[in-house]
Amino acid sequence: PSLRALPQSLQMELHYEIFATTVTKNALLGWLDSSNQEAMIDVCHMAVEEASFVKSEEPFNYRMKAVSMFFLSSGMVAYYPGLVTTFGITHWSYVKSLAQGDFLSEAVLWMCWEHRGLLVAKGTCCMIKVNGDQFRLAVQKHTMSFEALKYYAAMFASKMAERSDDSDE
Repeated sequence: PSLRALPQSLQMELHYEIFATTVTKNALLGWLDSSNQEAMIDVCHMAVEEASFVKSEEPFNYRMKAVSMFFLSSGMVAYYPGLVTTFGITHWSYVKSLAQGDFLSEAVLWMCWEHRGLLVAKGTCCMIKVNGDQFRLAVQKHTMSFEALKYYAAMFASKMAERSDDSDE
């Protein structure tokens, strides 16, 4: 039977159980979970989903509009900062290998964002994605947490404006 056939309260609980352990590896999302679990339950239900990628698939590329924050839950990916295409990758290209537990593109939760590099699956991998728009809608329902997150978002945007390097991290 489809999970959609389950009562919404059970769906929400399942989504939280499935996704919270992964997304709370981010310090701020961990804070949200510990300070307002109800808000994190809404985030997991409304904004989080799983996606699978096969070898050489590109979850995103340079200047692509960011939609989601990514958490690598299995497999490995390669991140090439800057303007790089799959055909332009050489053994001299700078690459950062990411594995289970790593996350990137947090900026999409707080601001409009374009990716600053190319992400390529090194083999079959699974990622947990937090949709930025849906995240903001979910936390708006929780006034106290929302106010704290708005403050964090303003500080985050300010720090990003100060940074000189191009990075999705």
